[in-house]
Amino acid sequence: MGSNPGIFDVDHVIKNVRFVPRGEMAEMTIYPEEIKTSFWDDLAGGFSGTRYLGVQKPGSKTFLDSQSATD
Repeated sequence: MGSNPGIFDVDHVIKNVRFVPRGEMAEMTIYPEEIKTSFWDDLAGGFSGTRYLGVQKPGSKTFLDSQSATD
């Protein structure tokens, strides 16, 4: 898929897309993490504004933690 291991390998390819109820998300790895939390509050509030979710960059603590969780 590419020459950059860890980004375009099979572990980082979308394999399944479906609606997941809030209660089922707790045990799942979902990015961005806000989908498990503030998304639902925003949904209940009618999405009154735009929420910046940031960027997950290689080398950041969040990125490194997510990589170690998949090892």
